[in-house]
Amino acid sequence: PEVALDVVDRLRATVPDVRLRLVGPDKDGSGAALRAALTARGLAGHVELVGPIPPSAVPGELAAADVFLNTAT
Repeated sequence: PEVALDVVDRLRATVPDVRLRLVGPDKDGSGAALRAALTARGLAGHVELVGPIPPSAVPGELAAADVFLNTAT
């Protein structure tokens, strides 16, 4: 997710209303650090931490997105 934050940070200079929705579980326990990074970088208004969603909601999330980025390893 750090690379995605870098992209949002750079894009907001030319696309002030850029938004990122991070969907999925916090598998590695980095959620608290991610929230702190959002605040420290001034990105809290641009990034939404959705968390896990049911499989039935995935198609709607994908349809609403302009870009899909899989950060899972």
